[in-house]
Amino acid sequence: MLELYPGPPEHTTGRLRLGLTVPATERLIAGDHRPTDPDGRVVTAHAIEPEAPHRTR
Repeated sequence: MLELYPGPPEHTTGRLRLGLTVPATERLIAGDHRPTDPDGRVVTAHAIEPEAPHRTR
């Protein structure tokens, strides 16, 4: 879980964009997702298939 909270009014950052790349799961299939919270904020999540483990000799 990642939670971000607004800072004090004197420390505004303007418009914030947040994008995450995460491993795909049964509940979050591979591809682009744009969930929106109740206040209308959007987080862009790009789910990717996990890579196969690398073999060493």
